[in-house]
Amino acid sequence: MVTWADLDDAGSDDAADDGLERVGDPRVADDNPTPTGHDKSDDELPVDDYPDADRGPGETDYPDDLDVPEGEQWSKEMGFPDQDGVVRIWVDDSALIERVRLSLHWRNHLGDQPLEQSFAVCFMLINNYHRVAQRRTLDFFADGPEADQPLSWDALRGIRARQQEVQGQLDALGEGGQTELQGEPTLGSGAKGRVRLGLNLVGQLAGVHFDRQWLARARVKEIGDAVIEAHADARSRFVPAQVVVGERERLTNELSDLRDQTLALMRRGFF
Repeated sequence: MVTWADLDDAGSDDAADDGLERVGDPRVADDNPTPTGHDKSDDELPVDDYPDADRGPGETDYPDDLDVPEGEQWSKEMGFPDQDGVVRIWVDDSALIERVRLSLHWRNHLGDQPLEQSFAVCFMLINNYHRVAQRRTLDFFADGPEADQPLSWDALRGIRARQQEVQGQLDALGEGGQTELQGEPTLGSGAKGRVRLGLNLVGQLAGVHFDRQWLARARVKEIGDAVIEAHADARSRFVPAQVVVGERERLTNELSDLRDQTLALMRRGFF
């Protein structure tokens, strides 16, 4: 059985002891000496080495940070950024990762903060965006079931009585009766296993883990490409969890049906 411990175990045996001296203050000027044993020339590709395909629409240069310009309203086409302007991710309508960009100075920006945390923020935004986009909304004007009897006070009272009964059963459940998902999380890998990316039981982005020794010298494009590769690999392995409907969902669905019956009576009228 795959567990999330696999993400933590991936990479070097001791993530903290990776031989890399960290940048303590991200506000330190770029012309300050780099940490001992850390060759800054190996950190990122020069700007000119990035093909146009890796740049954002309308951009002529690869930016130092990925913040949304002040005064502009965010849109999905601008990508999902983390709070520090370190990572930005673009996904398609199915939430498949298409592009990943990192700030050229992400190490200075983050200091001792792990890069996984920045990706976690982006993943949360992506999951929330697509959850809201796919949420079912109530349309009182949409075609629904037809009423099998005319609108009457007796019919409305019967529906109301059943609604109160179902609501009472829901209240009696307390925290129980929840729908359950039966399955296992999915792990995908990129960069020959140096990057591990996980999906939860419903296929949403759950986390990423980088091999510490590889990450210490990986260039920004290598990191982005590895994340894209790992997500595609995880999606290819993903098996949807089995949904075991609980009593709470059954009762909630019945309340929804009773609401539809009320709307159907009102559409039919008294005749």
